[in-house]
Amino acid sequence: MSNHPAYYQNYTEEQFAADEYFQQWVLQPDNDNDHFWESYLLLHPGQQETIAKARTLVTALAVNNYGFSPLTAGEKAAIKEDHAKCGW
Repeated sequence: MSNHPAYYQNYTEEQFAADEYFQQWVLQPDNDNDHFWESYLLLHPGQQETIAKARTLVTALAVNNYGFSPLTAGEKAAIKEDHAKCGW
C-alpha cells in the first residue's frame, strides 16, 4: 500500500481492487483517502474506466463477502507480531 500517485500509475483493475488503500476508499471513505483518489483521477484521467471497474469489483466482493470477515486492527497487529517473531 502506498499513498504516492506514481505507485499506482500502471495498476490494472485487479491490482486496484486488491489494494488495501483503494479498498478503504471504496468501502470506508474519509477526507484523506477521498482527496488522494480524487486527485489521482485528475492526474491520471486515462485510468477512470479502470478505477470505476475496480470500485465495482470491490463493492461486489464486499456485498457478497464470500463468507470471510475482514480482519480487525487487533488481528492485523497480531499477525504482524507473529511474523516479526518468525523473522518474516
